[in-house]
Amino acid sequence: MPDQANENRNKLIFLLTSSFLLYIINAYLIQRTSHFALFSSFTSLFLLYLFTIKIVNSDKLIRFAIIGSIVIRLCLIFSIPNLSDDFYRFIWDGRLINSGENPFSHTPSYYIANPEENPIGYDLELYKEVNSQNYFTIYPPVLQFIFWISTYFSASIFTSVVIMRLFIIASEVGTLLMMQSILKKNKLPLKNILYYALNPLVILELTVNLHFEAVMIFSLLASIWYLGQNKMARSSLTFGLAISSKLIPLIFIPLLIKRIGFQKSIWFALIATFFCLILFSPLISIDLINGMRSSISLYFQKFEFNASLYYILREIGYLVKGYNIIQTLGPYLAVVAFLSIIFYSIIEYRSRVNIATAMMFSYCIYILWATTVHPWYITPVVALSVFGTFRFSVVWSFLVFLTYAGYGQNGYNENLWIVAIEYSFALGFLFWEILKIRKMQIPLKA
Repeated sequence: MPDQANENRNKLIFLLTSSFLLYIINAYLIQRTSHFALFSSFTSLFLLYLFTIKIVNSDKLIRFAIIGSIVIRLCLIFSIPNLSDDFYRFIWDGRLINSGENPFSHTPSYYIANPEENPIGYDLELYKEVNSQNYFTIYPPVLQFIFWISTYFSASIFTSVVIMRLFIIASEVGTLLMMQSILKKNKLPLKNILYYALNPLVILELTVNLHFEAVMIFSLLASIWYLGQNKMARSSLTFGLAISSKLIPLIFIPLLIKRIGFQKSIWFALIATFFCLILFSPLISIDLINGMRSSISLYFQKFEFNASLYYILREIGYLVKGYNIIQTLGPYLAVVAFLSIIFYSIIEYRSRVNIATAMMFSYCIYILWATTVHPWYITPVVALSVFGTFRFSVVWSFLVFLTYAGYGQNGYNENLWIVAIEYSFALGFLFWEILKIRKMQIPLKA
């Protein structure tokens, strides 16, 4: 037995070291248009990820692997995001706040067209990199606070990136601690944490490419943890923090009403709403309302990427109407998604899944009706799957990365075959798991 333990430890060291080197190459050297290098490195990382999970068979090795995942994240701290340019908008918003401007007041293009009203100067170099020049910002106050801090100490883009990444890594460490606590309390396998901690999509999209689902995931898991401790006030406060990081957790409200009861959910909602108002207060104005409304409207009526059911309905629209019907279809799909989540929330307790798994399915319903599904949108699915036995999220986290094949030197050209393969295999694996798992999980302990 000691020899086997030493062999597994040596294998783990080798796998983590190999992963570390590939992450360094991927984060510091590869661009998203270098398809062969990008997908070969990602595929290799994914295989190492699966092998690592397979050979880890003791709590000691699990904790070693978790520490290794944190070390990997820390070693990526000085990289500039190579798969997403969203961070330029983060910096733009941060500089506006530091200049005393409300980031929801105007679009970037407005300031360039009206230089006399531009508080940060022309800043054409930054403006050229912003991918949403004609759109209002959509990022809630917690993220705006991070953007402000990241630009407060220096005008350097590199410095801003490093500061934002520190917030994300801190959130990721918090997430791993929350996962460990929830798994331990509910007597679930500690090994499950590795499905998230070492997942290549999670590390690349959150730590490397600076997507703040990391903050939302941490806040949401903290809310679940406090809910399991029956600490309703703390749970509602952290839920409000999650909403103030990303608006998506709003979709879980019907589920929470069903789980904790109508009377308790009223107090839960009131505390969460009050906390959100406090967090939003520095930005509250008519500009905030108009800007958020415009951004949300554009999200449902114009943006389309890697969708599933929407693409099928869009093709029917082409046949019937002869043009893209997203402007009318998008808002309807948002309503259908919300009604579907309410319906699921009403019937889901019959399946006896825990609240984290129920949230995972609610989020998947939202994703299936969405017009836009970027790769990092799948990271919450991976996080919530840690508390159950469903592993379709692992398959999905690999397949969704293939959508980067559409990026070329001349922009983005989506390959619908890749989209079809992604959803067919991911959902196919889910249905296979549902058929296989006759006895589903019991609820997390309250």
